[in-house]
Amino acid sequence: MQRLRLAALGFVGTFVCAAAPSASAIDIVVDYTYDTNNFFDTQDKRDAMQAVADRFSRVITSPLAAVGPAGTATGTSPGWRIGLTHPGTGGSLQISTAASFGSDPIAGAGAATAYGFAGLNADEWTLFAGGRALSSAGIGGTGTGTNFTTTFDDIQGPMHRGFDDNTPSDSVSDLPRWGGGISFDTGRTWHFDLDTPAPIGELDFYSIALHEVGHALGLGSGWNQWASNGAETLYSGQNAIDVWNDQVSGAVTTLDLEGGDPHWEDGRYTSPIFAPGEPNLVGTVGTAPGVWQDLLMEPIANFTGTLRRFELTNMDVAALEDVGWAVLAASVALDGDANGDGSVDLLDFDVLAGNFGAGPGFGGGISGGDFNGDGNVDLLDFDILAGNFGASSPGSVPEPASVLLLTAGALVLGRRRRA
Repeated sequence: MQRLRLAALGFVGTFVCAAAPSASAIDIVVDYTYDTNNFFDTQDKRDAMQAVADRFSRVITSPLAAVGPAGTATGTSPGWRIGLTHPGTGGSLQISTAASFGSDPIAGAGAATAYGFAGLNADEWTLFAGGRALSSAGIGGTGTGTNFTTTFDDIQGPMHRGFDDNTPSDSVSDLPRWGGGISFDTGRTWHFDLDTPAPIGELDFYSIALHEVGHALGLGSGWNQWASNGAETLYSGQNAIDVWNDQVSGAVTTLDLEGGDPHWEDGRYTSPIFAPGEPNLVGTVGTAPGVWQDLLMEPIANFTGTLRRFELTNMDVAALEDVGWAVLAASVALDGDANGDGSVDLLDFDVLAGNFGAGPGFGGGISGGDFNGDGNVDLLDFDILAGNFGASSPGSVPEPASVLLLTAGALVLGRRRRA
């Protein structure tokens, strides 16, 4: 098994080596201006990066206001900057809307790295991408800015783009909505091909980039929107909690984070691959959307000989909603659907039977038959499967013959219980 350790520090996250098209409101534009080490020097590399950007573009539906170089959409501020970590050097990068230092209204904050930024187009979110030598496989960070207070307070300005509505006194700590930056280690052997699984010894670029763009969009950042949903070890974002409770018929009020590390606790949760927005399923746990997977935003990516790619899951997308993004609705999971194929049948029974008696602390999750998420595979999980056996959509009633079959199956479970 190949394990990739993930971490997130400050406003950035690091990934360490250890259907029909949907309409969208957001367009993630990848900018290679600061790819000074020419990491993205071929079209296949840029195609892979764009595929990741497009995946999020098809999922996030938040409209973003245009912001011109004069200041804000309402024209109340005389100028502004965007800031990020330089993808090619790791240094601080400040890009000003002013034409030069002499005309820079924020010159007191020091000279910007670049001048003449033209502003933000409506519904575009900018991702500056590049590569440099890293101790991790990749690093993704949210945008920042050095601006007048009025810029931070303007809901139509570059930091809010029209839909964050926090009080002005707290606006300087809100997640910037203009974009972010991402960088990848130049010393790794990467697999950029989107149509084949990564061979052993190569790192799947799509998986790493998808995780890091999640950080750049605010998952695991230090801004208000994430911080208000989490502490050192617990997460209280209601959308993600609701998804988990719906999956396991539970009633938890918090989710576990990796202690002191703003990722989901490693190995604690699984969730169906997010079906809307055309996931790339090559090399993932299944060949159809909805199959259960470890969460994308966990600290460790457990690649195996057959699992070579990770995708967004329902819980990861729900966390995007928790930090303020509007997203497509997830497909509703069926209680007892261990393999995520959209129906509760003997294939799911076989999964439960194979693990029956496991626990306490069973780590297989729903995909291993632990339907109520209590860390055990037992008769409580069997009851959930039996109650929904034969269903192919929420609320379906099992056929009588199926119930009889499951009743007989309970005898089999008794003989397969583990010590």
